Amino acid sequence: MSAGPPPTVAYRRGSEPRLVSWTSGELQTRTVGAVRPKLLVALALVVIGILGWLDFRTGSDLGFSLFYLVPTVATARWVGRRPALLVAAAASASWFAADFGARLGTFNVGISLWNGMTRAVIYLSLAQLVASLKEDQRALATMNERLNDLVLRESALARTDPLTGLANARAFLEELEREQARARRAGTPLALAYVDLDRFKAVNDRFGHAAGDELLRRTGAILSASVRAGDLVARIGGDEFAILLPYLPDSAADAVVSRALENLREKTLDYAESVGFGASVGLAFVGKELESGESLLRRADEAVYVAKAAGRGRIVRARLESPPA
Repeated sequence: MSAGPPPTVAYRRGSEPRLVSWTSGELQTRTVGAVRPKLLVALALVVIGILGWLDFRTGSDLGFSLFYLVPTVATARWVGRRPALLVAAAASASWFAADFGARLGTFNVGISLWNGMTRAVIYLSLAQLVASLKEDQRALATMNERLNDLVLRESALARTDPLTGLANARAFLEELEREQARARRAGTPLALAYVDLDRFKAVNDRFGHAAGDELLRRTGAILSASVRAGDLVARIGGDEFAILLPYLPDSAADAVVSRALENLREKTLDYAESVGFGASVGLAFVGKELESGESLLRRADEAVYVAKAAGRGRIVRARLESPPA
């Protein structure tokens, strides 16, 4: 069997590096993060061994007890509580062995025992403290992430219609203001369609509110499927929807809204035949004059009343403003 490629390290955004090895012609993966703690603990123990040897060689002339804190704190900071306590215990034992060896043959062994105990308490306490601080930091970071998720979720819910999953009136008006400012600044067209369902109350009265809610959800899905990906469909009232159509000149906006209205007729034919269900649409365009989003929406709403008065189930353009040249 031929040998495969040598192990490599693969990186992917949002995940830890992974060691990739070749075994029996198949790629096997192993997380680098699982190997690193063991290497850090081994390195800390090696450093402690070197410090103990230096302590023994220099005797009581030079003290290295402060330097034992470095591998102890590093292990607590980067690896965890249990490995840090192990390293702290090793540091205490190494310092005691060096001091005991330097005092061997004298009458100061009790001093070594006492000093060893005090350093053990210091090293173990420091390891415990640093590990606890690290765990608290991680817990705080996790809590902050959850809070951020909750804030984002609440923000999304505040701008989403709970029945249809579409944008609500608040989200629609915010987007409308942004798109209006962009359209006036860039001189590009922007259309707004106000969709008011016809005889929706008759659906509720005859088939019940559950059927009415299902019809609203169906209407939202039909309108969303009838427009472009960049267009915004929102439910802004009980049986009222709005569609924001950026970058569309008046003739193209007419075609898109006509297609949406036709799709709604075809896919709600059961209700149309039973109670005369349908939709009337008012279509407004951003003009050259400065106008608020609410004003544009009001003009489209006024056009809806004209459509209903003319017999329902049709599209009427709003008056006063004209699309930008």
